[in-house]
Amino acid sequence: MRPGVRGTGIGNGAEAMIEKIREKIRQHGLDVREFYYLLGVLFGDGFFTKFDTNGKPHEMRLNTTDKLFANEFERYIRALGGRYTRRIYSQSEKALGRKPIHRVVVYSIRDIHTYELYENIYVPLKGNPIMLIDLLDEQNKIIPFIKGYYESEGCFYIGGKKSIKWQIQFTSSDETLLIAVRELLRRLGFEFYLSKPYYTSKISNKPFWHLRMSGRIKSIDKALRFFKTIRPVIKNMNDVLVRKRR
Repeated sequence: MRPGVRGTGIGNGAEAMIEKIREKIRQHGLDVREFYYLLGVLFGDGFFTKFDTNGKPHEMRLNTTDKLFANEFERYIRALGGRYTRRIYSQSEKALGRKPIHRVVVYSIRDIHTYELYENIYVPLKGNPIMLIDLLDEQNKIIPFIKGYYESEGCFYIGGKKSIKWQIQFTSSDETLLIAVRELLRRLGFEFYLSKPYYTSKISNKPFWHLRMSGRIKSIDKALRFFKTIRPVIKNMNDVLVRKRR
């Protein structure tokens, strides 16, 4: 079954894998909102790096020019008992905007090393993100995951000439991931729509998709409810309104 309708349509193999992932999460005491936020970031701007000869990563990183995002990520890692470092790097003069980069490098959380998190939880989910629908089976798991993913890959827009409109949007090159995110958002009472694939340039053969919820300014209460539910520290309504006043 194509993963475009409600429900996962996953087979027994995927169900067994979800149970293994749940067991790993319970085993390491990670069944907490901070971990699901971390998982959301890993499906966005977060990444693993410094692979050894056996293909095991030594580090998990977040590189961002947004200090508030880095602060929030660091706060969640600290709540998970993470072993990490944080540094600020200046960009070259040729870099767009030339904002400093905040780099948070994580080596472990609780008693689980980065490569265990990568092999036992991240890789299976990244390979079949539709499993997120079954794994995140409660609102206290869905909300922090969406928060982490939105702070990574989301955006909010208010504008228009003839009529003012608003839009909340996620962007990804992984259509299946956005299908899973759409179903999770439905469980929170938000109806998002998946765009057709588009290409960033004529020479690129890699498609991208948008997942959107939008409306005219009179329906702004939908956006307000989204932000009150998810509570992102960046790219929220206040952030956009402050920028527009400048």
